[in-house]
Amino acid sequence: MPRRSSGEGPAAAVRTLYMLELARGCSHIRSALTDATRTGAILEVLEEFRESHGDRELPAFQRLLAEELRRRGSEESASAVQDFKTRS
Repeated sequence: MPRRSSGEGPAAAVRTLYMLELARGCSHIRSALTDATRTGAILEVLEEFRESHGDRELPAFQRLLAEELRRRGSEESASAVQDFKTRS
């Protein structure tokens, strides 16, 4: 198993692994013009992630997606992602 460089924790590893999905998801969610279309975009991003990668990493991806939206100045979208309940 490859060793991580010191200082790279699990969140950084997940962020690196899913960098493309995070960037695409942020762009898609930020392009929504209404609350309803934003909710639809969040559902679409999370469901596509689930279909591609399964349920195991979904909570970490959702948390990182909210963090990335905050970093990009989209606090309202970040809160919506953070509070979004996915189906079990």
